[in-house]
Amino acid sequence: MPTKVYHAGKSTISLEIGDLCQSSAEVLVSSDDVHLSMGGGISMAIARAAGPQFPLDVHKHLLKRPPRLGDVIVTTSGNLGSRYIFHGITFDETFQNKGLDPRIIIRRIVETSLHLMEELGCRSIAFPCIGMGLAEIPRDEVATEMGTTLVRHLLDHPVSLSIEIYVFDKARDSPQFFLDRFEDEVKKTLGVDHGAAGFGKPTDLPGRETHRGQASELYNILKALDDRRQELENELLATNPEKGPTSQLAFDAIKDDLAQIGQIRDLFLPEVRPPRKPDPDRGFQGSRVFVSSTGELTTYRRIARREIERNGATFLGMEDFAAASHLPIFHMLKILRSADYYFGILGWRYGSLDPISKLSYTQIEYTFAGHHRIPRYMFLMSPAAPITIRMTDENPELTRRIRDFRDTVGRHQLFAQFKNGREFQRQLALTMSAR
Repeated sequence: MPTKVYHAGKSTISLEIGDLCQSSAEVLVSSDDVHLSMGGGISMAIARAAGPQFPLDVHKHLLKRPPRLGDVIVTTSGNLGSRYIFHGITFDETFQNKGLDPRIIIRRIVETSLHLMEELGCRSIAFPCIGMGLAEIPRDEVATEMGTTLVRHLLDHPVSLSIEIYVFDKARDSPQFFLDRFEDEVKKTLGVDHGAAGFGKPTDLPGRETHRGQASELYNILKALDDRRQELENELLATNPEKGPTSQLAFDAIKDDLAQIGQIRDLFLPEVRPPRKPDPDRGFQGSRVFVSSTGELTTYRRIARREIERNGATFLGMEDFAAASHLPIFHMLKILRSADYYFGILGWRYGSLDPISKLSYTQIEYTFAGHHRIPRYMFLMSPAAPITIRMTDENPELTRRIRDFRDTVGRHQLFAQFKNGREFQRQLALTMSAR
């Protein structure tokens, strides 16, 4: 009997306590080293259950190309009732010695297995707790990464799949620990909802800014970060640092990029603070106001600074940190987190992209402010404003993204429109005097 069943999109995830070899799934997943030695844990259990011919069939794959860390090798299932065995490679001394994050391996094996099963016409798969055996990956990392990778994949998936995870009762509290960690981390790390119907993406609701709207923004920004992380992780696993200095430099550079993705992501994850409650008698006096916009709107930023300082508040923005050149986005987010208010100015350009995440600085800042309940005041350039070529994007994809961003703002909250500097200054004055 399943310990617990979760719904994610059209699919189910069952957490089981028992013997994975007894599963009726079409695919069983094993966890092994680069030599496919099947020397312990789930790999040995599967090898024994599959019969004496099975190891010989498996080792034929070593003649084609030695497996790499994170690879998934597909073989027949011998005497077992499944159609296939997927061998996930979780241990390689070379990479382990280079300090490769084991969470990358878990994500890669789960994602690859899900793609392979469908390519082979299968709709059901049974996983062990990948890497918790001989690879000795900490169980909290296994629960977190397996859960988030599975749910992220299944939420957007058009086909119904049946997923099983077998929790090995190595320690008395292992099954309950895995259950608790699985559910808590999926909700926190992916920004998804969980209720009676299972895990689900937060729903966009039109109108004033709402918790639901903010949850949807958070889900989308985390998904974009995760997609970029997956691209980088695939590059990392395809790079062998042992080939020479050039490969080692490339390997280290990708690791640095992944670390920055992690830093950005971590800033979104702490528990949010209660909504700010400004003193109506004090207004903006003594507050810190972070101003976010794309680079071509410098005239409007100067107007914003004058109005903010005229009201006794402190202006926070990229102008004051020019000495650091292009600040990494996570430094800007730390500055934003100290702000009392967020003013966003949107024109018709999506703006500069953070080189690591490939997301617009402005959209990251807007989502971050909403997640941390920093009051957001949005000023959108009107379609009737005189617009020059410099104020638009040549790239059609970026044009689509700024339209989507403006639509998101319009759905989630009230905003002011302006056609020129005079109107913008008037809207700012009205906003700041209304507090």
